[in-house]
Amino acid sequence: MAAELPDFYRELAKKRHHEAKSLSVAEQAHRREVNKLTRPVRDVVMQMQLTTDQPTVGNRAAAAAVVERALTEITRLFKNIEKNASEPKYRRIRTTNERLRENILNAPMALDVFLAAGWVEDGDYLVLPDSIDARHMESVLHQMERAVFNYRNREIIAEREAQEEERRKIQAKVEAAKAERRAAPKPTGPSVRAVQIGCAFFAQQKYVAVTFCSCSSPRCCW
Repeated sequence: MAAELPDFYRELAKKRHHEAKSLSVAEQAHRREVNKLTRPVRDVVMQMQLTTDQPTVGNRAAAAAVVERALTEITRLFKNIEKNASEPKYRRIRTTNERLRENILNAPMALDVFLAAGWVEDGDYLVLPDSIDARHMESVLHQMERAVFNYRNREIIAEREAQEEERRKIQAKVEAAKAERRAAPKPTGPSVRAVQIGCAFFAQQKYVAVTFCSCSSPRCCW
């Protein structure tokens, strides 16, 4: 029996679907473009979490705690920007800040998350350009949310992907067999169905002859 993903996955998909339905065609197109731009965020966050599974990591629980704390702080920071997109103070952070380094930047690939989200390095600062709006940050947060969810359910997702790959292989074999049958030369004799109909007709006639023959022996009806 295939493992089931948590209800959160379905609820998240429903939420995004209903939100998309309320948008105009132009807004939906813009949203798709933004999602393409922010897709690297999901990949980086996934790789960031996978660093805790490396054989070289000594205390995996401690490494996972560092990554989780960093992602929590990054999410909080990005949500502040989403809610206050016009506030410049949220768009410029100092990388030498001790609290920032301790809670975020000391985690592996934490800086890469910022860069994938659109931030740029400016000396000792990370700056978010004015071209990055609230919709962009909303998509970034969505990509981070998906990456965290995929990591926590990676075994179930891997099992489902393996099942889907097996289904594709079986379907490919079925299609190849169909193509081979279509390419094969057609038989020249009567079809099996025609032979079956002929045999049934002969049996019916024989039965009638035997039933209604006036002689005492059925051999005359053969």
